[in-house]
Amino acid sequence: MMSTFDDHSSRLDPGGGAWLARILLVEDDLGLASAIKVGLEAEYYSVTIANDGEAALRIFQSERHDLVLLDLLLPGISGLEVCREILSWRPETEIIMITALGELQDTVAGLEFGADDYLVKPFLMSELKARMHAVLRRGSHRVENLPPIETESVSMVLAVGALVLDVEHGRLYYHGRLIHARPRELEVLELFFRRPGLVLSRTMVESVLSIGSDTISRATVDWHIRQIRQRLQSEIGVPLIETVYGLGWRLDPRAAI
Repeated sequence: MMSTFDDHSSRLDPGGGAWLARILLVEDDLGLASAIKVGLEAEYYSVTIANDGEAALRIFQSERHDLVLLDLLLPGISGLEVCREILSWRPETEIIMITALGELQDTVAGLEFGADDYLVKPFLMSELKARMHAVLRRGSHRVENLPPIETESVSMVLAVGALVLDVEHGRLYYHGRLIHARPRELEVLELFFRRPGLVLSRTMVESVLSIGSDTISRATVDWHIRQIRQRLQSEIGVPLIETVYGLGWRLDPRAAI
């Protein structure tokens, strides 16, 4: 039997050290889930991740959340079934469904069950935050103290597997663990993160490293790439960036798991 939660402590001003709202994120894509978590927690949301429907229902029964972000395509129990169960336990629960283009029928069914909104992959973090703000302001929880959102801003959180780069705040995470890296290393990594699996030429890397400098030598480029690979090898166990002889370098997204 679902218990009732009346705790309002999550809706405090972030200046007081509390979260604005508690979010249950149901998403089996580890990279996407990590990117969303990093992006939302930077905005003072508390995010709990469930990677399948069974875990989502178990967490929902034991913890209070202000909003559920629910992927419809899940292993085991489907997102649609999770939506139905959650709303049968607590009909007032706010739910935003995260869907693929081919799941329109399930999306309509979820809205008919009582879900509040949906978002189609791929999406910008700014769009997700705008939808969340709208639902939390008008919903049964009435989270009133949300800060204004810049609707024209673009996502500055990039993910490759379990490796997440928070560009805006200059932070690198692996499975949610902060990896310390130099600013120049993060600038180069951003270039690779934006083109995972594609070969980047020496000229492209030089274009990043040469910002604010007069000249960049071949040895300097090689040194930076070597430093990044060594750091990733030390922190996550794989160098991640591989050399494509005669062409440049490539980030292997399959290795960042």
